Amino acid sequence: MFIKLNLNAPLHLDSSSRLHILSAVSYLLALTATYWAYSQGFSGPFHFDDTPNLAALAQANDWINRLAFVFSGAAGPLERPVALATFLIDQPSWPDEPSTFLRNNVLIHLLNGSLVVWCLFRLS
Repeated sequence: MFIKLNLNAPLHLDSSSRLHILSAVSYLLALTATYWAYSQGFSGPFHFDDTPNLAALAQANDWINRLAFVFSGAAGPLERPVALATFLIDQPSWPDEPSTFLRNNVLIHLLNGSLVVWCLFRLS
């Protein structure tokens, strides 16, 4: 009933499989390098329009106030409700810990970039 694996047997991969593995490893290295590069700024402060755009985050303690925060943006014609919704993740850290905002922002961007790459691979 046991499956016996021979770990000493050579692993034969076709060129397509090698290319997929190389692409995946390269992409993971690029993600890691990008995270590392941006992590150098995680100890920085809030900048530019962060404080006026996020000031209402302090009152976003219940669902009504959270919805009001998300749909009350004034940054451009579309008011950026998706962007404001992502700031709710860091609401407990407002305004004392900009590092959590910066780290989560980088992670969200890396995730979105990964979704774009995944879609491009699926299309090809």
